[in-house]
Amino acid sequence: MFWNYNCPECHRPTSVDWTHREAEAVCRRCAKTHYPPTPHEDHYAYIDELKWPPELEEAVISLRGAICAVPGCYGEHTTLVFRTPPTEGGQTSVDNLVPVCARHAVSKGNRRWEEWIVEARQEMADQKRDAPKFEVTITRHDAKPETPAAEFAAPLPGLMLPLATMRTPRPPKTSGTGQPLAEIKLAVPFLRGPSSRITFNYDWKMLKSGKCQVFLLAWPRGDDPDISLLGGPKYPGFQIAKDHLGVKDEKGNNEMELRLPDSPGGRWTAAVAVLDQGCDFQLTEYALAATR
Repeated sequence: MFWNYNCPECHRPTSVDWTHREAEAVCRRCAKTHYPPTPHEDHYAYIDELKWPPELEEAVISLRGAICAVPGCYGEHTTLVFRTPPTEGGQTSVDNLVPVCARHAVSKGNRRWEEWIVEARQEMADQKRDAPKFEVTITRHDAKPETPAAEFAAPLPGLMLPLATMRTPRPPKTSGTGQPLAEIKLAVPFLRGPSSRITFNYDWKMLKSGKCQVFLLAWPRGDDPDISLLGGPKYPGFQIAKDHLGVKDEKGNNEMELRLPDSPGGRWTAAVAVLDQGCDFQLTEYALAATR
């Protein structure tokens, strides 16, 4: 399998064996040494086979996203399709490959993208038009002050109290030793690619005086790490923690950054967990992002 591209020195077509693409090469036209461009750098460079390597798919996903490229379809991509079929001269390049879901991959077949996408768009529009319509009715209720259940005497026979007046604070979850456990607040899966770090910016407030820890986590998708090990050396994923110690009604803003390994080991899940030790810690606004 050869990697075909234009020489960065003389700008004429040349090629190298795909397995040697990261080493220094010599142009067959101008005899100058250079480093071949990566799929991220040259979207028109192509391989001379129909089956693309993982590095080429990663570059396509980085450019076009991991969701099916058909407008109106929000399914996760399962494969790539050729914009121009190889039978009509299309190359196996980043520019000529598009991510789609399994259903639309079968629907496209060997047709040109421009010819088929008209049909796919109409199909999505028809599905949206024929989708059942639902009516939502919102009933407003006057707010009732909450009163601790301890202030009520035993109710008379046949008398039911509103649920709001019977609410009592729920104790935090604990492990078998009685220690509080961290609680996952949000978890977002994302695909492998050029991302090398996760950032989490958040506004917070405490309803009571106390302390807590906020954890920014990452682990390979498909794994199910033991959250009870969070904060310790035996936790199997990647983690970073921020300690909060404050008083009642205190507010603030923080940012956390977690660096991922240089070589991503597949798909990841990014998550945020909170270990609340009695302060009723709340995330009011936040942004979680994967960046280079």
